[in-house]
Amino acid sequence: VTTVYPDPDPETATVDGLVARLVDGAPEAWGTLRGGAGTDADPTAVTAYCARVDAGGTADTYGRLYRGGFLWDASSIPDTDTKDSATAELFGNAKFNQLTSTFTINMVSFAPASNTNLVTGDYAIANWGSTLFATGITDANWSITAYNVFTLNASGLANISLTTVSKFGTRSEDDVNNVAPGGPFDGSADAVSCQTAEATGTANDPKLAVTHTAAAAAFTPRAIFF
Repeated sequence: VTTVYPDPDPETATVDGLVARLVDGAPEAWGTLRGGAGTDADPTAVTAYCARVDAGGTADTYGRLYRGGFLWDASSIPDTDTKDSATAELFGNAKFNQLTSTFTINMVSFAPASNTNLVTGDYAIANWGSTLFATGITDANWSITAYNVFTLNASGLANISLTTVSKFGTRSEDDVNNVAPGGPFDGSADAVSCQTAEATGTANDPKLAVTHTAAAAAFTPRAIFF
C-alpha cells in the first residue's frame, strides 16, 4: 500500500483546497450559480469546504456554492504495477445541514489549470466531472473527528495515474446532478469541511492510499545440454 498526501504551502507538485462562486448580495437561480464564473479560490486554508451550498433570501435563489479540489502524486508507484484498490480519505472537521434535501458529498474528476495552485477559473463547470468515483457520503455519516473514506470504484481507480498527478474533486450530489437543493430561503446552508495539507504534519491530511501489486517477472525458458 502506498499512501500519498497533497503538498502544503508552498506547493511543489500538488495542491488541495476549495473554489467557489459567492454572490450573497445578489443571489441567483440555481443554474446560474452552478454554471457561473468562480469568485473565490483558497489553496492555503487549513480547513476547506468539500462541498457547500447556501440558499438566498428570496424564493428559489442561492448565494454560495463551494467545491473541493484534491491532487495527489502517486508516481512513486512503478507504472508497471497493477492498481488493485484504493481509497481517498478526508478528515472531517465540521458540517451542517439546514436545507430540506439530504446533503451528500461525491468524489469526481477535476481539471484545474495548475497542479500547484487553485484559482477562480477552476470553478468553471467544464472542469468538473459527473461520473462518481465512489459511493457518496451523506452529511449524517460525515465524521468530524475521523477520516471519511471514499472507497474508489473502477472509474476512480482509473483516475489514479502512476506517471503524473492524480486529480480529484468533491461536489454535492445536487451539484453533480444539477438539482436545486431547495430552501428554506433565508440564508440557510448545507456544508461539510475537512482538514487540508496546510496543518503541520500529515496526521489529518487528505490522503490517497493505493493497494498495488508488482508485475510478475517475465519467464525466460532455457535449455541445458550435456
